[in-house]
Amino acid sequence: MIKSPLVLSDGKIQQLQAGDTLDVPNLASDIAANAALIAANTADIAADAAYLYGGPGQLVIVPYTFALQGVGTSPVNLFGSHFDLATGLTANNATEHIVGNNKVHIIINSLIGSGTITLTGDSVNVLTGVPTLATTDVLTVDQPGRWVSTKMFFRITNVTIGAGITAINYNIHVHGTSRLPNVKSKFIGYRADILKSGAGSASLRLEIHSLRQISGQRYQSNILEDITMARHPAITDNLRVGADARSYNSNVANYVDSTNIVFTLRQIDFDTYFTNQEHYLDPALDEGLQAIFTWAQIDFMVFYALFIRIPSA
Repeated sequence: MIKSPLVLSDGKIQQLQAGDTLDVPNLASDIAANAALIAANTADIAADAAYLYGGPGQLVIVPYTFALQGVGTSPVNLFGSHFDLATGLTANNATEHIVGNNKVHIIINSLIGSGTITLTGDSVNVLTGVPTLATTDVLTVDQPGRWVSTKMFFRITNVTIGAGITAINYNIHVHGTSRLPNVKSKFIGYRADILKSGAGSASLRLEIHSLRQISGQRYQSNILEDITMARHPAITDNLRVGADARSYNSNVANYVDSTNIVFTLRQIDFDTYFTNQEHYLDPALDEGLQAIFTWAQIDFMVFYALFIRIPSA
């Protein structure tokens, strides 16, 4: 005996009778509609993520804060690192140097011949931080300039000059950089709010450099900013000249001697002022920024780095 199917109607289980109709959902079209909705939601989520985390064309602001009084000595690296380990070397160097988990820069001041410079030391994986002891990194050099190791070192123990180089004068240098991780960007400018609360005559100098690849392991350091604030004149532009110079004097006598003042430096024209992409940064090439702050009688500073993400090629 064949029984009529049971259906749910108004919350009650009922038995279909002769002449009743049964609506069967179109599963294929419903699945397609749901798939389209999921795709639309996925696109919205991606758009929201790009907005929140800086998609191509989005402005990304990275703040840095610094308590300056009683903390270290002037000058200080605001971000990145920048210091010489040894200068004026003319032969192999077997002195241990602490690099501090940064890349080694061999700055060649003069060179006769061409060949290899081998760095020996303990490297650290740039992603995981796992060390590799007693490893080497080879630079192939053919002209003066800045040559950068491929590996990130905690320390180096030897610098060995290859036989093809008959004369050399070089520095061992560290120049670590800061940038947006894993995305290409343009550094378009900054804002620095500087607090002075105590007595005394305040002064400061802000320098910002970009490190960009020329080719292979050869890099170039570009000056993006170099500006000074002191008593007279109030602002000295150490970089720009002519119509672009920003130097000016204050009409307020000894303004920087006052207590409880906030002075602001800002510049957001790097994208138009620089014409050779000096402010472009590609993390895949280990390009980035480094800033130096020299001060006296400054208590606190908040520095905002302004980036615009650019699409990958």
